[in-house]
Amino acid sequence: KKTLKTIEDDINDHIKQNHPVTISHATLAEAKKKGVMALFGEKYDENRVRVVDLGGFSVELCAGTHVKQTGRLDHFKLISESAISAGTRRIEALVGHDAVYDYLRQKQEKKQQDLVKQLKTITDTVKGVGHPWKESLRDIESNIHKPIKGLSINQLEHELEGLDQLDVVLKELAKNIRKSQEKAQLNESLAEAS
Repeated sequence: KKTLKTIEDDINDHIKQNHPVTISHATLAEAKKKGVMALFGEKYDENRVRVVDLGGFSVELCAGTHVKQTGRLDHFKLISESAISAGTRRIEALVGHDAVYDYLRQKQEKKQQDLVKQLKTITDTVKGVGHPWKESLRDIESNIHKPIKGLSINQLEHELEGLDQLDVVLKELAKNIRKSQEKAQLNESLAEAS
């Protein structure tokens, strides 16, 4: 089973290979006989269908592809996938540099905002205490606020992966701080009791 990332990478490889896109027409029966992929549940004209061949790696019935070569698509980014029936998945994607770049930039900005909120909650928890995690929190904060202007799509994707890792680190740090505080409270209670 291919992962979504593998599928995305395969599609981007085909886009870079700049395959020619050829359009032909056939009856629905002729197209199906040739193994052309048709979407389940879609309605097709029995007498004439549009067949789109993307350099031989994908041949489908389609009315919406308007490029002469795959390279014109520039970049492909999967943004969601879901089940539409047993054994059938629907994917949603963006194509084109600007669309993919804007999507990733917005996703990164949202992730940065979420991390800043998490960091503030943690910082407020340890405020005023000479805590050993304060230095770590400053390092994390500087990594959250990296500038995003002028980055390529691949660099933006890499930065998003880094923010996802920071998210994991912050959650683990919050858990450790809670444990440390609980332990300190327990020790105080035990000291008062003796």
